[in-house]
Amino acid sequence: MTRPLEETRRAALADEAWATIPSIPTHEASTHGRIRVAATGELVEPYLHRTGYIYIFLITPKGRQPPKQVHRLVLEAHRGPCPEGFEALHLNDTPTCNLLSNLIWNTKKVNGRTRRTERHRIDRRRRWDERLNLDRASLCKAYSDGATLTAVAKTYRTTRETVKRILMEQGVEIRTGHGNTRRFDHDTIVALHIIGKTQREIAKAVGCKQAAVSYALRRANVSPGSSYIDRDRIKAFHIEGLGPFMIAKRVGCSADSVSRILEELAVAGEIAYQKREARPAYGHTPERDARIVQDFKTGQHSDDIAKAHGVTAAYVLQQARKAGLKVKGGRLRTSYGSDYCRAYYQAKKCTAPSEARA
Repeated sequence: MTRPLEETRRAALADEAWATIPSIPTHEASTHGRIRVAATGELVEPYLHRTGYIYIFLITPKGRQPPKQVHRLVLEAHRGPCPEGFEALHLNDTPTCNLLSNLIWNTKKVNGRTRRTERHRIDRRRRWDERLNLDRASLCKAYSDGATLTAVAKTYRTTRETVKRILMEQGVEIRTGHGNTRRFDHDTIVALHIIGKTQREIAKAVGCKQAAVSYALRRANVSPGSSYIDRDRIKAFHIEGLGPFMIAKRVGCSADSVSRILEELAVAGEIAYQKREARPAYGHTPERDARIVQDFKTGQHSDDIAKAHGVTAAYVLQQARKAGLKVKGGRLRTSYGSDYCRAYYQAKKCTAPSEARA
């Protein structure tokens, strides 16, 4: 059975999106859980099955089709065919709420577990609604007239989550508000930051939060926690031949900030700049560290090794411990452990004994 779409309801469902059902190309499903004939636009009359789900009968050129579940048709039209081993799942566990935002493909195990856990929640919610004596019709009408979730919750002395649940159960689409995103003038925020205004003062003047101010300043390559950095002056000083350290002293910022800005200008093609790599510390090379460890194995004292290689005694002991050697009194420990004793005596036979320390 079909019925025409009333003209009076077209405006109310202006945000309704339709898509063709892949398994039944002659019909379309909407995000509001409605089915219509693609050629004529006639809506298909649904009926409530004894299982609690919404079903429809479809008549196609091939003839009368078996009863179809509306929620599966909606998911198939907007989310694609059902994956293998999956089934349609109502997020709020309400079979009559066939909004696209309330439907997902999921496994049978998850669906069964959701039903079991949700059964107790439904009982608690029903008792809570009866205790509050909420008028669901008036609540849905207030929200449909433009009231926010917070305003409706305050009016009916409940929470926003309860209001959202009732709206979902009654089949009312929740407004996301993505189309009414507030936008702020980033140029005004940067200009106020240049003249010395704090983030709190800027947020109060523009009418936004401090997080929005911080985001706008970072988009403009300005550090929110410091004063404004004039990129043109940095560029001019760099062209004159000054290094990042001298530029930082004249501009009044850190050398790291100057280096970062110069790198960004170089990437943009405005200047030629290449950051200088840090030089390694003198003497700290793998070859020298290996010689230090070898000398320490021969039984030499850490002070003698440090003087020979131009490093500190603490560095010698550090390298010896990294190599797994035991240290005692600045020398290789030989009081226990056959490996250390063998290495010590072999080195003592092959090399001349070092001079006794004064």
